[in-house]
Amino acid sequence: MTITRTIGAYHDSSNGRIRKIGRFAGPSSYTTGGDPLTAATLGMGRVEVLLMEPFDNGSVIILAVYQVVAATVKFYDMAGAQIANGTDLSAYNSRFEAIGI
Repeated sequence: MTITRTIGAYHDSSNGRIRKIGRFAGPSSYTTGGDPLTAATLGMGRVEVLLMEPFDNGSVIILAVYQVVAATVKFYDMAGAQIANGTDLSAYNSRFEAIGI
């Protein structure tokens, strides 16, 4: 396995990063291409990494990927297909950790 150390500080011993831990609820009407999620929404100036558990509604799991440059979260089914436009994902929840400055 290769580790790339060019994204933010590899080890932050200065406490110079902000960590936010919380729970996301999916959007009530998903937009194909991604649901907006800016750094400001998370109380940060810049998001370096956003770690999310799989979203679930108690019986079905969907995956989410944060697109740093576009500041969006894209949702995918277990087969890897993006969730359809207009789908109600409000019953799906996930815990997250955001790290940034």
